[in-house]
Amino acid sequence: MAKFFRVRLAPHEYADKEARESELRATVALLTDVVCGSWPGRFSECEWPVLMLLSWICDWAEFKGFGSLWPQNKLGANAYKLDTTLGLFVYLGWDTDRTDVDLHVVEPTGEECYYSVRAPPCCPHCW
Repeated sequence: MAKFFRVRLAPHEYADKEARESELRATVALLTDVVCGSWPGRFSECEWPVLMLLSWICDWAEFKGFGSLWPQNKLGANAYKLDTTLGLFVYLGWDTDRTDVDLHVVEPTGEECYYSVRAPPCCPHCW
């Protein structure tokens, strides 16, 4: 994630567009390895936020004129590429035993989304 934000927010640190594209491709390769890798059980769902980030980076790169960077040979776009035109994406994960973490999101209407209210009336598409 840090590599992507550096490319995105500090373009002056690269000699030219090709250097930025090279860094983007390296970032895509690392994220692809995370999605395709084998992880211990406690990290079994780490691929979901990484897949979202990978989709976002590839969409951003295409929008900025770098062409398609999607790793089609390892992750077929029809099966794996996510729609990144979300208004808000929130992912909460943890990997510490004997702990509990809850996420509460309060909508502008005052409705709250959390573990026991997964789809309040204002947000039927949640979860």
